[in-house]
Amino acid sequence: LQSVCSDCISGTACTHSAVLNNACDSQRRHLDDDIAAWYVSFEPSFYNPAVQEAFAKIVKRIGTGPWGAGVWYGDSQQYTFLTVWLATSLLGKSSLDYYVYDSFCENRGNQCFVLGQDGGCADCIARGAPPGSGVLASSCGQRSILEMVRQFQGRPMLDVYQALLQVGPPPGQVFDLLQGK
Repeated sequence: LQSVCSDCISGTACTHSAVLNNACDSQRRHLDDDIAAWYVSFEPSFYNPAVQEAFAKIVKRIGTGPWGAGVWYGDSQQYTFLTVWLATSLLGKSSLDYYVYDSFCENRGNQCFVLGQDGGCADCIARGAPPGSGVLASSCGQRSILEMVRQFQGRPMLDVYQALLQVGPPPGQVFDLLQGK
């Protein structure tokens, strides 16, 4: 499942350090493309009619981690969690299992930003990002993935979508900027 390459579309507008730390505005400006890519990949009607019924019966849960925040350098808060949560909800019959881990192949430590300051973001970066990687604990925002779930749970996903369309630019992390939306 290919996502939009944030680093590719940022061109020279962002430094590599900014992209590593979710500090590039272009990382937040391909929401519709990301929703479409995720939705099309898991919606049975986009598959060959011969397998649609089987696909619909088998795929009930979708598990992911930092989709789009690895080699594509997407914003780990918007891209890999909120967008995926939103797109999965549009599928109707599938649920999302979201996995957080501190060390993955590309952009190691970036997914730690979903933990927020009180959720262990800095400790996660210390464990998962190798020295000199460029992922900075000072970029950890205040709010966590759990606070986002509490904020939007039970509300129409249109609220999440509209909030993401209007999210401000860095230096604030997405979760922090969405407080009270």
